[in-house]
Amino acid sequence: LPVATALQSIAGQYQLVLGQDGTYDPDLPLFSTLQEMNEGEGYMIYVDTAVTLTYPVAAPLADVQQTAFAANNAPPTPYFTIVYGDARINGVPAPPGALIEAVTTRGDAAGRFVVRQDGVLGFTSVYGEDGTAVPGFREGEEIVWRVNGHTAVPAAPLFWQNDWQTHAIELDLVGYWIYLPAVEK
Repeated sequence: LPVATALQSIAGQYQLVLGQDGTYDPDLPLFSTLQEMNEGEGYMIYVDTAVTLTYPVAAPLADVQQTAFAANNAPPTPYFTIVYGDARINGVPAPPGALIEAVTTRGDAAGRFVVRQDGVLGFTSVYGEDGTAVPGFREGEEIVWRVNGHTAVPAAPLFWQNDWQTHAIELDLVGYWIYLPAVEK
């Protein structure tokens, strides 16, 4: 079911829904990457007070399927923060298909997002180290950004913390030009 439909019994009482395939914020739907809630999957729902969630009675039962981890994200760890905002290339909104990565100072991508809508960096989980082979950020480490493999500069630096909160950023990849050959006929 669409997230708002699945959670209609607690409408106005939750701020954020986290799932393996994305994040949903009812106040920032443009940046939300979680569109549907599916049977057999787990979700963390941040609420204001104790609530009782009742799924809609008329909801059709969906087939329970194994879903692959969202292509937009790096390998997950239990430690993360969430970033969203505007992405530009030379002042122009980044086009659909642009790859935005959060990179550690050791060069490991620990958060990824593929732009779907001009200039929109949707909710992106940026992961911390967990002591295994999975790379991630360390507490207080500055997040380095890449757009299509090139370093992008945020309007303000963001330092990683395991806070499970959303952080707005503005990225601009400056000085990156694509040169195409001139063809004369």
